[in-house]
Formats: sequence, structure tokens, C-alpha cells
Amino acid sequence: MSKVPANVSERVFQRLTTLEGSIPYVYDDQDKSYPKKRLTSYAAAKGYPTIGVGHLIRPPEYDRFRPYLSNKKLTAAQVEALFHEDIERISAPLRKKIKGPITQSMWDALLLQAFNTGPYTKSISAAIDAINAQDKAGARAALLRAPTTSKGKVVPHLVARRKEEADLFMQDDPPSASETKAAPSAAPPGMADPRLRHKARLQAQRRKRTRRALIVGASVLALVSALALRETLKQ
Repeated sequence: MSKVPANVSERVFQRLTTLEGSIPYVYDDQDKSYPKKRLTSYAAAKGYPTIGVGHLIRPPEYDRFRPYLSNKKLTAAQVEALFHEDIERISAPLRKKIKGPITQSMWDALLLQAFNTGPYTKSISAAIDAINAQDKAGARAALLRAPTTSKGKVVPHLVARRKEEADLFMQDDPPSASETKAAPSAAPPGMADPRLRHKARLQAQRRKRTRRALIVGASVLALVSALALRETLKQ
């Protein structure tokens, strides 16, 4: 049985499509306009010529994507196929290093970050070392330490992205045996609903008030009976 999930989940494709965009023609990754302007030549790019879901076009691929400098566009199926090419390229070195079984959310989080930073960063390496040492909290902390700056300045959306990756890492991780023992007993079925909990508290309060009234009533009745008995004995 593989220690690493066979594939990345659909949520990663959807999230990266939101973060990176899904552009069916060649554009400059430094282009801040929206929609992105089509590049008409690779030489005009100030950054990296890019296409699809954040696919950086390297010189060996120039001929492959040259038609998309003109009027041609990738189909939705081609965009997704190119995305999975990138995921496979990024995931290959990670699979070789991971020794222990990991959950789907852990794998998704690693690839979500590696897609942005590359698979050879210190944060990814530290996270894998922690995974192999069965230190899940350490792996999460390593993902949080991934780069969040550009040209020496902190970029808020990268800070948010690092936290999202770290939180995803732990999303479907089952609790350890010690955590299970320390956990409080489960609420009765349906009691997770706050409205039901509130209703139950009100009912408990009413029962308590009823018991208190019965006790007071019984005490008053006993006192009246005792006084009546004393008056009878005086006669």
C-alpha cells in the first residue's frame, strides 16, 4: 500500500485556479492587470511567460506554447491536463522523500505550497522531515515558515496562503490515542446543534425550579400540620 495518496484532490485544482487564475493564452506573470494581457512574444515578458493555472513557460517549452502567443487558446480540458503535468512534476521528488503514511489533506497541503514555492524549499524539506519523524505539529509549523515576502516586503496574501496550507495539512488528520483519551465524552446525537443545547438547558432549569417548589411546598405543609397538631394537643 502506498504511503502517499495516489492523486491530489479536486479541491487543490479548484483552489489553485482561484489563486493563480486559469488563463488559456500566454501572459506575463508580472502583469497586474485584469484580465491579463496576452503576450505576443516571449521577449516582451518582464517576468515569466505563463499559461493555464500558473504554468511558467521555460525556454525548452517555447515552441510548444508559441501558438498561444497569437489567437489560439487552450481548452478547459487542456488547462486541466497541463495542471496535472505540473502536479506530477512537483510531486515526484516529494514521494521519494516521504517515508510514513500521510492523509489526503496532508498531501494536498504539501502540493498546494510546493506549487507556489517549488518542491525543494527549506519549508517543504523541513515539513517532510517532521512527517518522517511522526511530528505532525512540527510539519505544520514548517509549512507556516514558508516565504511570505517579495523584494524584502511581507505580502499579506502570502501570509494568508501559508496559514491556509498549514490548516489544510491538519484538516482530516485523525486524533492520536492520547488525544482521544483526553477528549471529553461525545455529546448525545443531535446535541451539537446550539439551539438544541439551549433548549436542553432551559428544560433542566425548569425541572430544577419545579423540584425546588415541591420541596418548599412540602416544607410549608409539614409546618402547618405541626402547628395544627400542637393546637390540638393544647385543647
